[in-house]
Amino acid sequence: MDDLLAENQGNGPLLLLFADTTLHFFAEKQADGTLSPGLAADLLDDALNAYEGALSAGGHASDGLLGLVKVYRQMGESTSSWDAALGLFDQISPDLEAGKLVSAEILLAIGQAGLDETAAAVQAGTPTPRSTHIAILVLQTAAEQGETAANLPLSDLATWLGNPTYASEVLAAGLHQTPHDLVLYGRLQNLGQNNRNRQVSLLEQLRLDVPGQATPLWYLGEARYLQGRETRAAADYLKAQECWDRAEESFLQAMALEDSYQTSCLDWLHLVRTQRAWTLRDEGRIADAAATFLSTLQADPSRLEATSEPESLHLGIDAIAGDYFNRDDLKSARHFLRNICAIYDDNSDWTNNLGFFCRDLGVQALQAGDAALARQYFEESWDSYSRTVELSPNEARLVNDRALIAVYYLDQHWQLAEQELHRSIELGMKTLAEMGEDVPVSEHEYFDMAVGDAWENLAYLYLNRYEEIGDSETFIKNSLLHFPFEQRTGIPPLQRKLEELRKRSQ
Repeated sequence: MDDLLAENQGNGPLLLLFADTTLHFFAEKQADGTLSPGLAADLLDDALNAYEGALSAGGHASDGLLGLVKVYRQMGESTSSWDAALGLFDQISPDLEAGKLVSAEILLAIGQAGLDETAAAVQAGTPTPRSTHIAILVLQTAAEQGETAANLPLSDLATWLGNPTYASEVLAAGLHQTPHDLVLYGRLQNLGQNNRNRQVSLLEQLRLDVPGQATPLWYLGEARYLQGRETRAAADYLKAQECWDRAEESFLQAMALEDSYQTSCLDWLHLVRTQRAWTLRDEGRIADAAATFLSTLQADPSRLEATSEPESLHLGIDAIAGDYFNRDDLKSARHFLRNICAIYDDNSDWTNNLGFFCRDLGVQALQAGDAALARQYFEESWDSYSRTVELSPNEARLVNDRALIAVYYLDQHWQLAEQELHRSIELGMKTLAEMGEDVPVSEHEYFDMAVGDAWENLAYLYLNRYEEIGDSETFIKNSLLHFPFEQRTGIPPLQRKLEELRKRSQ
């Protein structure tokens, strides 16, 4: 390089060609990820020396200064870059004042250098430099000339200066020219964090001004969703519901216009509909929330989350079932979970709760003297618990709960119930044996009670269903060995029944 410069000190065009080629090679290597730090430094030094040599040779001042602006920016030397940009600005000022067309490349280079200087000044807390005003002027000129690449740095400049309203308007103006520029949408969303209503308003106008385009609709749907989350958090439920409606509308239109948006729009639609249901629940409209959670599941069961994550459909279904239970509205709870399980019955918690609700409704029907309705509830409870045991075959408590329905309330399935009660005891004892010393007392008591309940249910089956003594005395004794021990309220009636059968057999 030194030899080349020495041999061509006065050859400005050749030096410019060499510098431009070197900088272009730098950009190519940078783009494909093969630019090592050493090579980068060498290329930039070569380009810098060549541009300076070209300027020293005279002529082509604008090209040389433009090259220096670019090289210094790549080097991270913002002050030197601005010095070159200021010289370049002096070169083009007459044309700007005369209203002549100026190269967009030059305008953008000056604007970027001014943006760098402005950002540095703001970060340092120093007064706004002259570079700021020049950068605004050249970037606005470039934008007026139709250069879409000017909108992003002009918006960033406005953001650094604390003018997010103008920054957002600049981005929106750019999107009117290039409605598929994802970078501009991203910047607009960042600004929307501080003023979501302004973001939505600008995107609504874009939708109207650029009809039939999927991308503006997609980003409007996203903005509406975020607006809905914010208004829901502020308890403005009416506005939040409007946001969900408009977001859903936007995503449906976007996916209708562009097949490639299908998957992402369906993802968003699931979130929007789930949020609509949560908002209804926030308002206390439990029945409406239940219907909306149900329709969301029905729309695409495959999108049901595996676990009860916050704000999820899965957790929403749990919450509604809990709401009805807490209100002692077992009929609504049963109706809701029946519909849920008709669509998706692979959740043992839901099938188990459905079995529990049906069991309690059956007991209420018995107390009211409606044996036929009670039987219907108990049979449904058996079916729900049976599905629960299919899904969780090794849970002692669930196995016992299914068997209990046949033992106490049905005139069938007794032999299966007896087998399952013995299996429940085995499962429970195995679980207790495997528990470590650090297991909470409440957890130990839970499984210990399940074992005791199974023994008690076996005693009930023999004494009250089979009308046989069999091993019932042993069952009763074993039951009392488990929590809550002598406080088991079901044992005294069984002991009396045992004595009654003994007297009969004498």
